[in-house]
Amino acid sequence: MTTALANGSRRPPFPGIVTAKPNTYTRYHQAYYYAFLVALVICWSPSKFVAYIAPWFAVVVFLFLARSRNSLRRLILVFLLWLAPLPLYAFLTPEFAIHSAILSLITYGSFVFLSIVSTRQIAGEQLSERMLSVARWVLLFQGSWGALQGILAGIRSGTFDGTTGDAVAGTISPFVRSPDFSNPMFAVNIALLLLFLFPSLIREGRGRVAFIVGTLALILASVVHVLLMLFLAISVAFTIYFSSFFLRKQGLIVLVGLLAAAITALYLLNHNFSTASGFIIQTLEGRTPRSQVIQRTFTTMLP
Repeated sequence: MTTALANGSRRPPFPGIVTAKPNTYTRYHQAYYYAFLVALVICWSPSKFVAYIAPWFAVVVFLFLARSRNSLRRLILVFLLWLAPLPLYAFLTPEFAIHSAILSLITYGSFVFLSIVSTRQIAGEQLSERMLSVARWVLLFQGSWGALQGILAGIRSGTFDGTTGDAVAGTISPFVRSPDFSNPMFAVNIALLLLFLFPSLIREGRGRVAFIVGTLALILASVVHVLLMLFLAISVAFTIYFSSFFLRKQGLIVLVGLLAAAITALYLLNHNFSTASGFIIQTLEGRTPRSQVIQRTFTTMLP
């Protein structure tokens, strides 16, 4: 966690980061922990619909176990803020559909969960260590399953490039089926677990095997936009906040690891990465479905 100074004092490897002080494990902590477990299980389940409303399952579990009046008040306030503009929007938009408004509330349930939880009340080493421990095992299990799916698919097709990565989905799609959205969601989930565990890996060196297996599974999943955005986000974050980190021994090890992962990805997914530039150009020119949806959102859907 820390590096020794000449005078014997200790300092964190990342400037500006202070670890949370140990505190009592309260009912609030327990409620948050169980909500975390519920969301984690649901997000790795094969059911797309249940995973879609995972934040609301977490909200219900948290409120039931925490018995926090403040959290309940915050939830009521969120509902009121959501309801307030609906009459005006319905008046200004003849095609307004209430079921679409309800769908929007369900879609942004993750923000609702964050808004009702007091971050001060969940601070503590005991809670974070429990969550990190579970996350390491989940990353190891899902990474192993995904890597196995990718290796078997690569052996069958003779390459890890092209559409081979569609078979990598962990327990979201446990057995080979026709390609769907399971593969990108697997990549996003793995990427979030890697980011979640990265600080503890650097500070304490824990979860190395899980981290390596998860990174391999993420590469084999071959979701290029996730790989590119993850690499870009890490590069920008370190450049802005921890520019001196890579000058230390730990930083050099991390840099070597990132370069090794990048080289492995480029070698195994050469064709997929070669299509990235063309996709970016098409997106900027409005010739992809995603860019067209964004254009319609700002030109047609807004009143």
